[in-house]
Formats: sequence, C-alpha cells, structure tokens
Amino acid sequence: MSIGSLLVRRSVLQPEFVNRAPVPDEVVDAGVPMDGGVFVPTTAAHWSTLGLPVPLVQSDCGVASGDLSALIGSDALVAQGSGLLYQQAVSGWSGPFVGTSGGAAQGFRSSSSTFAIALNQAFAWLVYMQANTPAATLAFLTQGNANWNALLLSSTGRLRTTFDGSGASDGTGPTHSGSSVRPYIFYRKSSSSTVMGVLTDARNFAPAVSSANDAIANTQAGIGPLAGNALVTRTRLCAFWKGTDADLVSQRSTLVALNWSPTW
Repeated sequence: MSIGSLLVRRSVLQPEFVNRAPVPDEVVDAGVPMDGGVFVPTTAAHWSTLGLPVPLVQSDCGVASGDLSALIGSDALVAQGSGLLYQQAVSGWSGPFVGTSGGAAQGFRSSSSTFAIALNQAFAWLVYMQANTPAATLAFLTQGNANWNALLLSSTGRLRTTFDGSGASDGTGPTHSGSSVRPYIFYRKSSSSTVMGVLTDARNFAPAVSSANDAIANTQAGIGPLAGNALVTRTRLCAFWKGTDADLVSQRSTLVALNWSPTW
C-alpha cells in the first residue's frame, strides 16, 4: 500500500470522541500517510482527519542525526548518550526508524516544562516501536522524575509500569520483544486513584498503583531511561498528549483509528 492519498473505510465515531466532528460511515479520502499497514500521521490535519486529538508534541523519527525535532509543537527530544541509530530500516516498513543500541542512558528526551504533569493530570505517549529482549528489565519510555515513572520491558519480554517507585509487572501477558513493530500507548488517567498502564495491539495492561496521582516534575521525558543501559529499540512514531486529550487517546479506539487490529 502506497504512502499518500488513500481510500479508507471509517466506521461511526467511537463514544469517547463524541465531542469531535463525526466521521460518516462511508469511503473517505483521508490523505494520511500509511506505512507497515497502519496510519503514520505527521500533521495536525492528519490526526484530525482520523478523529483523534492533535498531539501536544510529535517528534520527527526520520531525522538523519542529532535531536528529534518537532513535527507538531515546539519541543525537540534531545539526543542523549552515544551510539544512537538514525534512519534505520525495519522489514515490512518503508519509512525510517530512529533507534537506541543499548548503551548507557541512551535516548531522546526533553526537560521542557511542556512534559511536566500536574496533580491528577493525565498524560499519554504513543510510539510505534520494535524492542529487543533485554538481559534485565529496562525502561523505554520515561515520564520524567527519574526512572520512577516509566514503561519498561523485562528479560522475559513482559511489560512493567512504575509510578513514584511503585510498580506492577504484566506476568501473564504476551511477549512484546522481537521483530514485530507494536503500538504502545503509555498513559496515566485523570483521577485521584492512580491508574498507569499501557495499551498495545495485543494487551490492555492497566494495574492500579498504590500511590496518589501526584504531580510529576519533568527531569527528562521521552524515549529511553535516565540511568542504566537503554533497551535496544527502533521507533517510527512518537507523540505526546496531556490533560483531557490524553484521556481521549488512552482508548482501544485510538489503535483502531490508526488501523491497528487489537486482539483484546
């Protein structure tokens, strides 16, 4: 399927997007790029066409070197560590990926206040990522405040979320490491009862974490850990939301709108 203007069959609007313009159940000329069989929106207009909230920040994962400049918003994710990988090819995908090769504290992160989270405020990250099995549990998305607010992958390929040092592991879920590129929505809901979880095409993992929904001071938010070795990854898309739009994104219907096929 070529990148460019595509004929896309869209269903009626999902309930969580009732405040947005409805998409009729008819063939729509979406004009949104596709790669690997799924949508890869790169502009505010693309996200709106798909009936999804526009990210606060979306990073350019196709840069040739250096920082990941912003496709949407104004905050770059700054290159950290040595041995970062650029314009990587992944089987089944035509577009370039940016990568981490496992070195110490590798990643692409920002200390901007844009990524700071207030008390009871929601956030959401969406990445399309391929991740290799690590020798030990390693973070691949970090929401500031050291590695205490992060999405991690274990040596058995299981997901783990942490919030202010309290964590939960997905011991019964599918293996997420390997050659497949997966979507990951790492999120916290707007609530006084903490739920920090992750949605993928294969798993809805949303454990309650025994801590209040505290503010998260942003020390460095983005791809990769703040300390220790990085997970070996390849990333095609990276977008960030907070507030009401983050709550809207943290839904199964987001994956469906992007043409993923969730199995849960």
